[in-house]
Amino acid sequence: MTGFALIYAPLDSSGTGRGEERAPQALWEAGLLDAVPVDSVGDTRALIRDSRRDPETGVIGVGDLRRAGEAVAAAVSGALASGWPPLVIGGDCSILLGIFAALPGDAALWFVDGHADFLDDATSPSGEAADMELGMLTGHAPGVPFTAEAPRLRPRP
Repeated sequence: MTGFALIYAPLDSSGTGRGEERAPQALWEAGLLDAVPVDSVGDTRALIRDSRRDPETGVIGVGDLRRAGEAVAAAVSGALASGWPPLVIGGDCSILLGIFAALPGDAALWFVDGHADFLDDATSPSGEAADMELGMLTGHAPGVPFTAEAPRLRPRP
């Protein structure tokens, strides 16, 4: 094994099928496999289709998000168990929920994005998990909907 376990995570936390879920396929077609050594490829089939905001958590498509997170977590766990480093590709920040659910022990994240992603159910104008994933992972937003291990990250000053 010399490469990565490439894992497709075509999520769109709006539940409307916007462009975010097409990112893994676009990266594939743009030649990602020519640039990165890959030993295996997996597709989580993790789609979010419920665009309703859950009244309890304030999160859109919470049931679909739970299933998607479980699928991503299972794929990452499988890659790690096989000895391959996982390379998860997607276009929606909510893939972090499944990734961190699968990581053993303490993990760190260097995060660069166009917006804060540290909102909660009261401050997110959209209700998309992509507004709240850092809040969820640090315990400042509604808990990660598919794992009892939240929070997984501790913010550093």
